[in-house]
Amino acid sequence: MFLSPNYFYQRDMVTRRIVCLDTASGKKVWQTDVFTTPPEANSASNSHATPTPSIAGNSIVAAFGSGLAVVNLSGQLRWSKLFPHWIENTVYGAGSSPVTDGAAVFLANDREKEAQSHSRLTAYSLNDGKE
Repeated sequence: MFLSPNYFYQRDMVTRRIVCLDTASGKKVWQTDVFTTPPEANSASNSHATPTPSIAGNSIVAAFGSGLAVVNLSGQLRWSKLFPHWIENTVYGAGSSPVTDGAAVFLANDREKEAQSHSRLTAYSLNDGKE
């Protein structure tokens, strides 16, 4: 039996955050820590920061490999959802960006055809995150 050197080592937690930068100066305006999770595997094609945030009215929607979050334009967290095992059995990992339309946020999860769960497109309420 072979165990990797990190098998018994408790890894650090990873914090997913949304950062607002001033376009003129490049200085940080605000930073919001959305959620903290154990480290997850990355795809060779994408990282958890690959998805592009979306803006809808006074909301910023950000997706990570482990979840989805909405903050207001001041960085105040409105809601967040964690997705355990979201990127398992995916070809490209966390490659799907959130798309907004009116009061809805859409997020695709494209799975391998052999995966236990199927690919899906989910709509969430922009206001409270309900499906």
